Amino acid sequence: MVGRRSFRAFDALRRAWTPDSGLDEQEKLYFQNFINNATLFFGSWSKYKIQTFMHIMLQESTTNSCVRHTIVATGAMMQSFNLSCKWAYMLKFTGIRDEHYKFALEQYQKAIGDLQTLIGRQRGGDDTAEFLVPVLALALFDTFVGNNEFAIQHIYFCRHILVTCHSSFASTPCSNGQSVSGPLVGPSVASIFVNNDIQVIFALGIEENCSYTAYAPTHSTTTVPEKFLDLEDARSCRDILLENAYNTYLSTLQFHFIPREEIPEKWIGAREDILQSINLWFTAFNSLQGYQDDITAHPLARPNSTSFEVTILLLRLSSMLQTPETCYDGFEQHFRNLLTVCNDVVGYECANSIYEVGTKSFNFEEGIIPALYLCATKCRISELRNEAVEMLLAEQRREGPWDSKLHGRVARWLISFESELEHEGQATSDGRVWGECIQFNLESREATVTCRQNIPAAHGGGWSEKTCSIDLDSD
Repeated sequence: MVGRRSFRAFDALRRAWTPDSGLDEQEKLYFQNFINNATLFFGSWSKYKIQTFMHIMLQESTTNSCVRHTIVATGAMMQSFNLSCKWAYMLKFTGIRDEHYKFALEQYQKAIGDLQTLIGRQRGGDDTAEFLVPVLALALFDTFVGNNEFAIQHIYFCRHILVTCHSSFASTPCSNGQSVSGPLVGPSVASIFVNNDIQVIFALGIEENCSYTAYAPTHSTTTVPEKFLDLEDARSCRDILLENAYNTYLSTLQFHFIPREEIPEKWIGAREDILQSINLWFTAFNSLQGYQDDITAHPLARPNSTSFEVTILLLRLSSMLQTPETCYDGFEQHFRNLLTVCNDVVGYECANSIYEVGTKSFNFEEGIIPALYLCATKCRISELRNEAVEMLLAEQRREGPWDSKLHGRVARWLISFESELEHEGQATSDGRVWGECIQFNLESREATVTCRQNIPAAHGGGWSEKTCSIDLDSD
């Protein structure tokens, strides 16, 4: 069972756990440091997600040496970071390669070696948990230290495991602490993976001829009431809406590169259901009264920002299933709202010394980078697009797989390409750029960006591609 029982099980496991499984005294101290600081370390995660992930990690560490050494490495690396206590929104690297940092890298190498040993004796689907949890743990560590390209490769490997061993997925989604039955690797591990995979898909785009898997291969309609009882009711409904909508999106990726007229009506209808639920949510939320916005809180934690993620969801899913890019023309106010929140976030973090100029910082969850990237790539108002690009390029921010510098440069190139099309009179309706995809070459330290432009039917139809390369080690 997962849910309240997993919270109690995690607390009991944390109190009773003794790190004596092949760890020396120094390793035990770092392991304990990871446990003690988990709540602050994963401060941007929900309590449920923290509890579930820690329960999985600690339980798996008792038998899996790769997980053990990854936990030790993370606990050591924590000592080289300043953890922000204002809202625990981001962690700031001190820039010093101290003894903690070096020890963490040694443990990371041990974990990689242990994973290679596991892979070398792979037997099949029964080993899904044995592979999936350590790979997710390594993805976490690489995200932490700024090795986003490696972290993304780990997520791709997780995806491969779950596609080839699909039976390990639970058939019932796990949402917001609801109890679901099944083995540990089923609902709990799968939900952690899907959360990370969704971030990677939206950060890097969709690769052609690549397999994807949904948490549950069905479309679940979200029931939205006419009125919310209070703010918590609105947030609860929001979280269910996000989960159902993103799962439906994953289920439709198989149709991403086929003509709209060939897409089954079932999924066209599913898209309409999602957009209707989103609009109903906005109507109910906008009529909600009786709460006060706390201007002393981090902008993303304020009541008025409850709609931030729903706005991003609306913009992301509006153009799914080959819907023309012109669908974004009516969303000017949504883009302006996102930019307002992003500016508030940057201002608040600078004013409260959460974010310091010249400091590299990151968050495990998505923050403002996806919103800025949407404004830069989908909004049709030049001043808003340019403002979003400037904010992306201003400072180094990392949020999960998102990198502000990289995505700012990608957005700048897409805008430049569209400007050329506009000059030629092509960047209208179907002529707009879409389907951008980022792929990494770890050897050359380059990112290859591909985008598509539809070809008018009068000229044969289909689409053409344009690519560019971005040096990952330069600004």
